[in-house]
Amino acid sequence: MTRMTLPALLLSLALPAFGAPNPGAHGVDEGSKNVKASFLSEYEAVKPGMTTRVGVRLKIKKNWHIYWLNPGESGLPTRVVLTLPEGWRQGPLHYPAPLYANDEGIANFFYENEAVIWTEVTIPPEAPTGKIGRIGVKIDWLECDKECVPGDAEIRGAVAVGKREKTNEAATKALDGALHAVPVSSPFWKVRATRKGDGVALSLRSVDPRLPEGSLVRFFPLDGEVFAPSNRVLIGGPGRIDIFQPIASRSMGAEPTVLRGVVTSSKGWGLAETRIALSIETEIEGGGKAGATPIWLVILWALAGGVILNLMPCVFPVLSIKILGFVRQSGGDQRLIRRQGVVYFLGVILSFLAIAGLLIGLKAGGQALGWGFQLQSPLFILGMTSLVFILALNLLGVFEIGTRLASVGGELPYRGGMAGSFWSGVLAVVIASPCTAPFMGAALGYALAQPWYASLVVFLFLGIGMGAPYLILSWKSGWLAHLPKPGEWMGIFKQAMAFPMFATALWLAWVFGTQTGVDGMLRLLGALLLLALGAWIFGHWAQPHRGRRSIWLARILALALAALALYGGYTATRFKPAATARGAQAGELTWEAWSPERVKALEAAGKPYFVDFTAAWCLTCQVNKKTSLHTRAVEKAFRERGVTLLSADWTDHNPAIARALSSMGRAGVPVYLWNDGSGASATRILPELLTEGIVLEAIGAGKASGSRKVP
Repeated sequence: MTRMTLPALLLSLALPAFGAPNPGAHGVDEGSKNVKASFLSEYEAVKPGMTTRVGVRLKIKKNWHIYWLNPGESGLPTRVVLTLPEGWRQGPLHYPAPLYANDEGIANFFYENEAVIWTEVTIPPEAPTGKIGRIGVKIDWLECDKECVPGDAEIRGAVAVGKREKTNEAATKALDGALHAVPVSSPFWKVRATRKGDGVALSLRSVDPRLPEGSLVRFFPLDGEVFAPSNRVLIGGPGRIDIFQPIASRSMGAEPTVLRGVVTSSKGWGLAETRIALSIETEIEGGGKAGATPIWLVILWALAGGVILNLMPCVFPVLSIKILGFVRQSGGDQRLIRRQGVVYFLGVILSFLAIAGLLIGLKAGGQALGWGFQLQSPLFILGMTSLVFILALNLLGVFEIGTRLASVGGELPYRGGMAGSFWSGVLAVVIASPCTAPFMGAALGYALAQPWYASLVVFLFLGIGMGAPYLILSWKSGWLAHLPKPGEWMGIFKQAMAFPMFATALWLAWVFGTQTGVDGMLRLLGALLLLALGAWIFGHWAQPHRGRRSIWLARILALALAALALYGGYTATRFKPAATARGAQAGELTWEAWSPERVKALEAAGKPYFVDFTAAWCLTCQVNKKTSLHTRAVEKAFRERGVTLLSADWTDHNPAIARALSSMGRAGVPVYLWNDGSGASATRILPELLTEGIVLEAIGAGKASGSRKVP
């Protein structure tokens, strides 16, 4: 056998694998008993540089259905992901236009019987012949009849690369048969979208009247988070279509600027092909302006939220230490005090901008994240807990390691204190990240829905608001005169400030436990014990009055204990909590796990519900639970009114919760929703800081006011 004949032999051996029962032709059916998925390829064999259609056919059992990319008011989208050989290129996926149904007031966009989803794949010109291209397809769907069950399948197909192409007739027939339902753009229709009232007016005008008389026309928006399903369609004539597309009541983000979707006609569009769907993508005239929140108002929200953030429980330890620093400086060099105030201010500003840049970058990469997202990482919690614990030991006097690190803890000496002032500002922002102050939630939600430059402006003013009180105090020497005079009390006060730091470390350890379980929290506490031992050894034997050998041994031992502690804590970050419903039981009432489907079902049934978007690392959330949600009066009111209580726990990363927060114009927790059962439009958002009176008033059992309607 010569080397020249080997590729041909391999290809001849491979081609039988593309017969009818194998993946190259129809594919081996995979999936559930109600939905079967099979691979489709237009060609069994292709030449290098060719383009072929490949896809998946979903056969759906009678009376069952799956959902379109936008499922409507309930359901989950059908997703298809292809894995191709190296160098092969994939075009956009083509989903057929969906069907429409309105079941008891809930509008859905779905498929029944069969759905073919396909794309074009291009083989590189340099692809070697005699090779088999393996293609993997992963499909996820929600199949529904009287009940709904998640479904998925992973199927594999193959396309041979050779000197001649070979058509797969059965697969080609299936792909061609699906073309009539694939949305296409049309040069015969001019499309215009205009922002109007609580929605968008969509008009289609034909340059040559081609719409058959009696056609039933529907519009299916692609973005279900922004646009609500609608069946309001007006047909003025064969060449004129007017549709009003409402904006979803739950959407509180930036005003939509683009309308994307599919327009279907039951009798086609009079084109040469029997197409039933037109693809629509057009800018909205007046979008992003009409009814949008003015930027100057958002800047005021950001400033106010930043100032109030200083008063939140998260920031109290750093706030107290900073005030102590001003007391120590009250009789010192005024120029030095001002410089340190400016440096602290810059530390706060740059920290906010760094967080903004990280959020913008992750958002551009497709991540759904918000304020405090870093606390969803057990590794970050480990680092924060260790840092706060070490600072508490330093404040208590267990050890001293020089002016620079002490400055982070609040010593603020006259010499070398600039770095300390800067890192104090950074630390304040990091510790503040679990809290969302009033006005801050709306400002952050707006920021993350805008272009990157607008987001940076909002975060800049949040930083200005948080850092301004310290900057002003450092420049107003007369105000420093009203502070208590330096004295022995300062040492006692400094040590007392260690205990809020210990409380913060204790709370962070609890958060770590919710993420990693009891075993994980036990390892973290063990790590803190080792850190404390290392700090004590360092504080007693690494001081200048000790011998050089003693100092170095103490340093090495302290460093080894710290490394062992951090390694033990790191291993705990991989632990998972026991499979229990975290926070499901509170007081006498049970809180269900939140989901978009559950919310839509409650709205369809006309039942009142209350949603708590929360997280274990959110201190504001925990305070609100104790003072306003889990009180005897509020729980009694919930019970008497038959309110369904839903908990959206964002302690760990949850893309569905992140998307829901974004759709409401929020970027962090807490967020509280109340709906009295009279439909989605009745949903109201309560303030970030709750009182018992605000909750009772919202659910109709009190007189206080504070909630507002979701626009």
